[in-house]
Amino acid sequence: MERGIEFLRKAFDKRGFIRVRVRVKKGKKNKIRNIRLSSTDNAFILHIKEELISLGVRPVIYKIGRSYCVDIEGKAKLERFSQFIGFSDEGKKRQLEEALKPLSLQGV
Repeated sequence: MERGIEFLRKAFDKRGFIRVRVRVKKGKKNKIRNIRLSSTDNAFILHIKEELISLGVRPVIYKIGRSYCVDIEGKAKLERFSQFIGFSDEGKKRQLEEALKPLSLQGV
C-alpha cells in the first residue's frame, strides 16, 4: 500500500492542481474545492483511479479534448486525500490546507 501512496503523491505533486471556487446560490456562498490531475494517457489515469479507490477516495474520471482527467471534489474527499496521500510539494501542501479551511476564515 505504501508504494501506491508514494506513486499517487508523486503523480499529484507533478501533474495535479487544486482549484477553489465560490458559488453563490440563493444568496448563500458555498466553497467548491477540487484536486485535478490530467494526462493524455488513459491507462495512467485509470491506474490513478484504482489506487485512489483502494484508499477510499472516489474520483470522477472524464475526458476534455485529448486529455483524461481525475477529479477529486468535495471537502470530505479532499480531507481523505490529505490524510492518506497529501503532497510533498510545499506550495501544494499550503494550497490544500487553504482549500480545506471554512469559507468564513478566508475572507472570501
